Amino acid sequence: MYTFFNKFGFLNWQLPGIILLTIAFWINGIRIVKIMNYYSFWGGVGSVIIYVLSFPVAFLAIKAVSKILKLTEKQVYPAIILIVSLVGLLHGIALTYKPEMYKATGDSLIFATAWIVWFCGATILTLFYIQQKDS
Repeated sequence: MYTFFNKFGFLNWQLPGIILLTIAFWINGIRIVKIMNYYSFWGGVGSVIIYVLSFPVAFLAIKAVSKILKLTEKQVYPAIILIVSLVGLLHGIALTYKPEMYKATGDSLIFATAWIVWFCGATILTLFYIQQKDS
C-alpha cells in the first residue's frame, strides 16, 4: 500500500522509530524545562546560554536521529521536519491543557514556551544548514 511515508522512501520500521523518537524528544523537553525552572535559570544570562546551546544540541540531535533510524540523505529532511512538528504540537497541547507537567507558572511558563518554540526553530535552521552544506 502506497502511503505518504513511502513517498520519502521510509522503511516500515522507520516510522515507529520516528514516533518513538518524537515522544522521547517531547519528554526530554519537559525534563529540560523542569530543570530550568528548578534552578531558576530563565531570564538574563541563563536564557542566553540555553538559546546559544540550542544550535549545537540541535545539530547533535539531527545526527543522532539520522544514525539511529539509518536515514538516507533523502529521508533526513522529512523525518526531522516531521519530528520537530510533532514535538511542537505535543508541547503546544501539553502547555495548553496540562501546564503543571512543566512545573512552571507565570513568567517561567512564558520562558519555557519561548524556549520550546526557539528550539524547534533552531533545529529546522540547523537542518537547513546541514542540507545546504551537504549539497
